[in-house]
Amino acid sequence: MNPRRARFRKRGVAAVVGAIILFGMLFTVAFSYFYFVNQGMKQYQTAAAAINNAITQQALEHFIVYGTLSGNQLAFTVNNTGITITIIAYWILNASSKAVIKYENTTLLPKSLPYSIGQGQSMGFQNTGVTVLNNQQQYVIKIITSRGTIGVGTYPSALLSTTSINSLVSAGLGSLQMTFSSFSWYDYISGPSAQGPGGNYNQLCSTGANCAGGNWLLDIKHPHSGSLVPAGSGSNAIPVVFSVNITNDDPSLGNIAINSESNLWVVQTCDSGTIEGDCPNSSPVFVFYIMNVLSNGTIINTSQGTFAQITIPLGTSRTLYYGAAYDMMLNSFSPLTLTNFGNSNPYYYGQFAVFLLFAGTKITPSSNLVYGQNIPFESTLTADNLGWYTQTPTSCGSGTVVNFNLGVNNSIFSPNKINKIVVNASGFTSISATKPASGWNSPTINSGIITWTASGGGGGGTSPGGYQAFSWTGTAPTVTSQTQVIFPLALYWNGGSVTVEQAAASCYVS
Repeated sequence: MNPRRARFRKRGVAAVVGAIILFGMLFTVAFSYFYFVNQGMKQYQTAAAAINNAITQQALEHFIVYGTLSGNQLAFTVNNTGITITIIAYWILNASSKAVIKYENTTLLPKSLPYSIGQGQSMGFQNTGVTVLNNQQQYVIKIITSRGTIGVGTYPSALLSTTSINSLVSAGLGSLQMTFSSFSWYDYISGPSAQGPGGNYNQLCSTGANCAGGNWLLDIKHPHSGSLVPAGSGSNAIPVVFSVNITNDDPSLGNIAINSESNLWVVQTCDSGTIEGDCPNSSPVFVFYIMNVLSNGTIINTSQGTFAQITIPLGTSRTLYYGAAYDMMLNSFSPLTLTNFGNSNPYYYGQFAVFLLFAGTKITPSSNLVYGQNIPFESTLTADNLGWYTQTPTSCGSGTVVNFNLGVNNSIFSPNKINKIVVNASGFTSISATKPASGWNSPTINSGIITWTASGGGGGGTSPGGYQAFSWTGTAPTVTSQTQVIFPLALYWNGGSVTVEQAAASCYVS
């Protein structure tokens, strides 16, 4: 063979082999590049989807944290109106110094966390271990959920007590959706005149004494449940302010600005009054207009044209106060009461329907809309006697002996003494109860029902503005899963038109 031809043939083979190797290298690199890019895109899309899902889930969490007292122990309650949440940690801070007083997560004792709260449910945290010795001390409670949502509450709280948090009621009708999370009333510390128009009745302030004018100031630290409101007694009236805590959940992602024509209507239905014959010929209507109220309870719009619009951003909660007798854009300011002294019957007892009329502007990303909508959301009952209670603990061990402390308050606006307390503890066994301080007889127990009665032929009992502690002991039922045991209870007064109030306490057995 010609050596030169052989050399050329080898060179041709080498070129082909080199081209194949180069093509293989290019193909391999390109395939690997596109493969890894594709895998990276899948991982990115998966991560992005997970992030978006987490953000969506977090946006659906809606809950409210508010502080309460359990005896002299600081407690707090979480009311969940959104999807199920899991609380993984909480902090309690001194509101003045910002110092952390208590911190609990899953690694610390007592191991009550994590704790899940379903939609529409509330959970009370009673075992914080923080003792409140100074009534003027303020606290901040902060919780965090497993999705990273942070909730903040305070004590004293502007929200209602644990006994009435579940009386909530509504979502909005119309262009705006709002979730109501409280309905409360407040009495005045000062502001109303001592007597009503014409001097035919006296107006009482938060101390139970006659009001004496001065600065318009609410007893903002002591909200009362709006489900039961004072009706006045004899020749007295109690000027009140109502509040409602709402969350803006507008589906079109709009903020709202509420103007002075927003009002709360209280209409007497008179369909369940204690004295049916006292129902008027025509049902009275009381209109409470919106007000600007500072955090210390000072009312700052007391003359015409002084009301400042209240803006509620999307997803934000606000407490709105209603008490002015007239729209602040049009007329003067004066207190309001549910009593009616205009005829021979000085006051009405019965049920009132409560409506909210929102008027203002909805601000969306693309436009501003003037809106108005009427929202029926609650009812309330007027009463001459008012009282409230707390019972601890609220957590019980299965089959264990539990010592309960029941504290009962008689309102300063009650004209009569509380002379009997009845607790139905039939869900427990081996029940015993102790005699309270002087003024009360030893309790009786019949089929698990504990009854304390005042001594001295009705001369004993708890006077208006007074407090009485009761205690009882029982063995919790043996259960295999967490069970709520209800203790129906009743407070009785020795006079008046509304002489009994019914309520309930509870204990989670686990």
